[in-house]
Amino acid sequence: MRAQVRTASAKQQESIPHFGKVAVIAFAEVEAALTNEDLFAKRLPVTESALGDHSEAVRIGLLKNQAGAMDFLSVLQLQQGEIASNGELIKLRSAQLANRINLHLALGGGSFDSAPAITYR
Repeated sequence: MRAQVRTASAKQQESIPHFGKVAVIAFAEVEAALTNEDLFAKRLPVTESALGDHSEAVRIGLLKNQAGAMDFLSVLQLQQGEIASNGELIKLRSAQLANRINLHLALGGGSFDSAPAITYR
């Protein structure tokens, strides 16, 4: 019986450094995710504003094209900038959602398999 107690105590002592390493890693993951969330919060409005500016430029370009003051190639170039800006916004939102999932998991959240399905209207 004493031998079993000594063995269990030894195993417990061995696991303490491992637990410390896991805790440090978890804190680092949470810190990184929170830092990233702050960066996303700063970048999203700027990117959304840029998309709005590109959309407005396309709208004005189309009006100028209809009035004969701008060639259609220039309008297409404006549309290309709008599409690129929209793609950047989509990538940024996707990265933000992935970061939030990582934060959820780093905080000890479980799998999303048991979560109720989200329905969109």
